[in-house]
Amino acid sequence: MNGSSLALGAVGLLALAGAQGSRSSEEARPVYNPHEEFVLHGADLDVVITGAREQGLGSTPAGSNVMHLGWVVWMTPRQFLKLNPPRIASPLKIIPLVRAGEKIAMPFLDVTVSAPGLDEVDLQDLPKGTPLTLEVRSHEGRGRMIAISDLVGSDVLVPVAILPRHDYRARDFRPDLIGGATLKSDPRTTVQFTMPLERFAWMGHRYGPS
Repeated sequence: MNGSSLALGAVGLLALAGAQGSRSSEEARPVYNPHEEFVLHGADLDVVITGAREQGLGSTPAGSNVMHLGWVVWMTPRQFLKLNPPRIASPLKIIPLVRAGEKIAMPFLDVTVSAPGLDEVDLQDLPKGTPLTLEVRSHEGRGRMIAISDLVGSDVLVPVAILPRHDYRARDFRPDLIGGATLKSDPRTTVQFTMPLERFAWMGHRYGPS
């Protein structure tokens, strides 16, 4: 074998090692199962968020397929309510149902996606570090979040489905794009609010602080 072949072989081995390392890193991430329940522990009761295909208070067809349509972000009721217009109707009907043991379906946010250069290239081709803006345009779950806030607290972390518009699906994104994205409140909110996506689950794995 000549020197050129040895050099190519070394490059190939490095590339293979890099690919294997990337796969190992991905496999080492905590697995996220969207069909598992998520339990919020309060002082005198637990509030259960249903799995994706399980019926709960406020269930919708979109929420049942979140890992195909989008991803899950953990946020507090306080943050969720700041992202959406104020709710006029009282959620008091929900509270006694939850106290009686009813489960709650995962809230969701319907968002538009924008980024510098997105008019020229596909999402997957955006350079690493490109900042995405996810602007809330519709939602489900303000009443549930108010009930969670009353029963468990306004600063507990709750899983929320993020559903992008314009026919985007989960496979169109990358974890670095999601992790670098900013959620922007619905234009109808009185005070504009933004937040980073610090903890999220995409394509079966969890990212961010545990």
